[in-house]
Amino acid sequence: MEKNCLRQFTIALSLAFLVITACSKDDDCKKQTYFLDADKDNYGDSSSSETACKKPEGNYILVGGDTDDKDANINPGCSNEFYTDADGDGFGVGEPILACENPDTTKFATKAGDTNDGDANINPDCKNPFYLDGDGDGFGVGEAILACDNPDDTKFSTQAGDTKDDDANINPDCKNSFYLDADGDGFGTGEAILACENPDAEKYSTEGGDPNDEDPDVTPDCEEQITYYLDEDGDGFGLENETVMDCKKPDNYTDQNSAFDCNDDDKEINPDATLVYYLDSDADNYGDPDETKVVSTCDAAPDEYVLNNEDCNDTDKKINPEAMVTYYLDDDGDDFGNPNVSQTVSACEPAPKNYVENGQDCDDTNSDVYPGSQSTAGFAINDCDQRNGEVWTGPDFQFVKPKFVSQATENGQDRITDHVWFTRPVSLDIADDRDPPIYNYKYWLDIAGEDATVHAKGNKCDLEAEFLGLEGLLDPDHDIDGQIVFEGGPYGARWAILEKGVNANNTQAWDDFPLYGKLGDHSNFYSLNNILVLLEALNNNINFDYQNFETTHFGVDVNDLSLSYLSDGPRTPQQWNNAVEGALLAVWLPQDGIYLTLTFNELGDSGAVTYTRSTPNN
Repeated sequence: MEKNCLRQFTIALSLAFLVITACSKDDDCKKQTYFLDADKDNYGDSSSSETACKKPEGNYILVGGDTDDKDANINPGCSNEFYTDADGDGFGVGEPILACENPDTTKFATKAGDTNDGDANINPDCKNPFYLDGDGDGFGVGEAILACDNPDDTKFSTQAGDTKDDDANINPDCKNSFYLDADGDGFGTGEAILACENPDAEKYSTEGGDPNDEDPDVTPDCEEQITYYLDEDGDGFGLENETVMDCKKPDNYTDQNSAFDCNDDDKEINPDATLVYYLDSDADNYGDPDETKVVSTCDAAPDEYVLNNEDCNDTDKKINPEAMVTYYLDDDGDDFGNPNVSQTVSACEPAPKNYVENGQDCDDTNSDVYPGSQSTAGFAINDCDQRNGEVWTGPDFQFVKPKFVSQATENGQDRITDHVWFTRPVSLDIADDRDPPIYNYKYWLDIAGEDATVHAKGNKCDLEAEFLGLEGLLDPDHDIDGQIVFEGGPYGARWAILEKGVNANNTQAWDDFPLYGKLGDHSNFYSLNNILVLLEALNNNINFDYQNFETTHFGVDVNDLSLSYLSDGPRTPQQWNNAVEGALLAVWLPQDGIYLTLTFNELGDSGAVTYTRSTPNN
């Protein structure tokens, strides 16, 4: 019995070892759980995850817990409180919501405690007292209400203490004495009343002591009546036709009669006063301080002269103390300023140091970058995106397609945009041994509904006809609604040379080459076949007559030149590598309006290709 048990235990131990060995062979990677982060807030959706050895394609991260993966403002890291603020006074009510940033600054506030969320004038910060002011004299009565601003300045005042709130002439500030004057001689009798203004000029006077208030000719100091002239502005000159006879000078009258006032509303205007006028050549109401005329205030102003002498430039009406000019910081000295850093000063003041009037610079740290710039530092047109198209200068991305990987599979394609998927076929369906070119798989999928096969005459391979751009190859039987036109590939992309490769020959042809491309300008962009022809010619020191250099959409017209790429295209990977390896190329995707850089690292057998390209800037 013991031997049988020992035998069974030995067999079980062996089987366990085999299972462990088999599992270790099949599961030799470290699996992790990745969560989809659709809103890119660095927290993934716990209900949408994948467990894998490596990060799945798409925006997956290792942190979950997001309760709303459609809104980056809501995640476990967002703990700021925001309160409903209906009246927009900065104080809210109710329970707060939690978020990273205020979801709507017109509807939410960071502080609570509002006692009336329907009135922005009432909140915890509003503590100014206002009193009911029935007569509008600036003094109110009763208990004060507390608010930020006066709710109605026709009904409330900031001061209390009114003793008669139905008469604006009576309040704590009104302390003028008025006496009953029955005979209207300017002297009254009895106890004075206190008011701001004479309640009735026909019944009251400011002087008391009248010994006989029934006779206007009897006053305390009346010995002789003389003629007085109305002088309302108090400048000592009266109006000739506005007179009274009295024993003493009435208020606002004068006995001066040697000259008469020409404007009794302004004490500065009278026969003795003069004014200095200044020439205003540019008619901006500001005069030249050095060009003057002195005239009597009773005379009219001279033509083209004004009283203001503050003009700093009397030849330009746009330059005066009232006009303001905004200047923008120009750190890089390219005469275009930073729109986000400005100073507004009077037009009469000089521009601040390192500031200009133009605020259109998009990069004030680089003097090569400004609107209209023709600088191509870094191979891009540095004109603040005034040209059409987006230039990708983001981090490099290396695309690697191993040999024998089908061009029809996702990992065999570089899906740059929705319209351009670069790849290489494993082989060409033709008799000779020509090596497959680069092509846009998505173009054929969109136009033909299938991968490139045989739509050309004489059983020519589509990619052979596409790459070489040979006219007359299209087979009418395969013309898919007239959409396929062999014009030089890859379809959906055009190419330019930005910089020769590190292994390129140092030839005179390279020194004289004038057709370099620029990111952002589609000039000098051709088919890849064109570029291979140019690279072969440049590396072999073949100079074109660039003045008469002609190109079509699909080829290079170079008569009497025996260039293998012009007639055949490259037949071996080495021919590809000799032409393009290391050269910095520009790629323009016309349908997407995108420019990027691309450098071929290696082209191998059976569809293998490795290249490095730029990515979007964000």
